[in-house]
Amino acid sequence: MKRFTAALLSVLMILSMSLNSFAALDYTSYLDSVYDSLETVNDSCTGAPQQSANGAYRCVEMLEIIAFELDSSFEYTEYISGVIDDMETNDDSCTGAPQQIANGTYRMVDMLAIIALMLDDDGTYSEYISDVLDDMSTINSKCESAPQQSANGIYRVVNMLQIIALELDPNGIYTSIIESVGDSLSDNDKNCTGAPQQLANGAYRTVEMLYIIANEWDTAGTYSEILSGVLDTLEENNDNCNGAPQQSANGFYRAVELLYVIGNTLA
Repeated sequence: MKRFTAALLSVLMILSMSLNSFAALDYTSYLDSVYDSLETVNDSCTGAPQQSANGAYRCVEMLEIIAFELDSSFEYTEYISGVIDDMETNDDSCTGAPQQIANGTYRMVDMLAIIALMLDDDGTYSEYISDVLDDMSTINSKCESAPQQSANGIYRVVNMLQIIALELDPNGIYTSIIESVGDSLSDNDKNCTGAPQQLANGAYRTVEMLYIIANEWDTAGTYSEILSGVLDTLEENNDNCNGAPQQSANGFYRAVELLYVIGNTLA
């Protein structure tokens, strides 16, 4: 565990110093750095929970870059950096991977809320964004453990991604698909016997929602083959998963890959 935490903190420190400067605005190199760190930290992981924590933290860092890419006027810089500061501060108090996963999923929601607000030019979705944040806070007060917090966080991630997907779909081209992913989250939740299965359910739905968003932004279809490949990898790896923790790790890693593509689409 010490080796994993040391590797994680080392990567966080390097990325924090570089991402907060954005001196040359070379987003591609930042995206590559986060992607590389996924593999670097993975080498120190001794199990699926640590892999999920690694994936969740890398998702936050990818979302940070995407938020900066969208924030051309630097209006949200302070808020974006604040989310990263919260993640690092909270990480200092984490005693293991379960708490790190909870920290990562909550910060994913925070970063997605910022992105959703950026895309909400006319305030159409402001109430929905606030509702998701309120739900996360309300449910968090009832959580009795880090796994329950992680499940709460990843479900809110899917909710926030659904808002973003709808914001990017003014003509309703993807509406039915977006709604079907939301329905799958609810339907599968009924069969979940605990927080670990809920986390896996949310992680897989996160991948599906990110796939939609990636296609919405990749209007030229430049990355269509790569995006389909990520879904194929999700399914192939799922066949080899022997439980919810491994499914969650599979989902988080695929989410990083999709965010990497989205970031490059916007770069």
